[in-house]
Amino acid sequence: MKNIIKTVCLLLLSLGFFMMQAQEISIPLSDVAIMKAGVNSKGVLFGQSPQQLISVLGNPTKVEDFFFEMENTTGKAYIYGQSKFYFLADKLESFDIYDPTIAVGTVGGSAYKVGDKLTVKTERIKIGPGNTYSTHVTKSFKNYPLDTKAGIDRNLIYKARSYANVNNSDYYVNILFDQYDKIINITLHGN
Repeated sequence: MKNIIKTVCLLLLSLGFFMMQAQEISIPLSDVAIMKAGVNSKGVLFGQSPQQLISVLGNPTKVEDFFFEMENTTGKAYIYGQSKFYFLADKLESFDIYDPTIAVGTVGGSAYKVGDKLTVKTERIKIGPGNTYSTHVTKSFKNYPLDTKAGIDRNLIYKARSYANVNNSDYYVNILFDQYDKIINITLHGN
C-alpha cells in the first residue's frame, strides 16, 4: 500500500513539474519595443513605420526587398549589422536581432539585448543526516518561462530558450541562449 501511495505521489509531482514547464505567458506589446542599447527613452513597436525605426536606431546598413511567402508579396528588410527588421506595407512585421547594440524591452523601463545572461541561483539543500548536501541550480530570465532543452533554431545551436506570446495577437517573442547562458538571438515573429 505504501508503494502505491509513493507511486501516485511521484506521478502527481511529475505531472505538476511538466505542466509548469509547458506554461506560456502573454506580454503586452509595449514590452517588445526596439531600442538602441543603453537608451531606453524611445523605442519602436510592432506595426510602426521604417521612419520610426530610423529615428531610434539611425540609418540602416542596407535596405533589401524581402518576399513574404504567406502574404505572397514583397516588403523590405532594414538591416543593421547582422540584425534584420522586416516591414510589410510600411509597418514593422517582425525582427531578428543578433547584435548587442539593439535592445528589446519597455520604453522607460527594463530592456535586454544579445549578450545578457540568464539569472542563475544555486542552493545547497540538506538531503540527509550529517553533512550530506545536494546542490540545486535554478536558471531564469525575467518573468519568461525558460525551456532548458537544447535545440537548433534559425541555424543557431541553443542550450535554452524563453518564449512569450504578445497579447491579443498571433505574434511571439523568442529568446535563444548559448552554452554560457548568454542571449544569442531575439526574434518577434507570427505563429
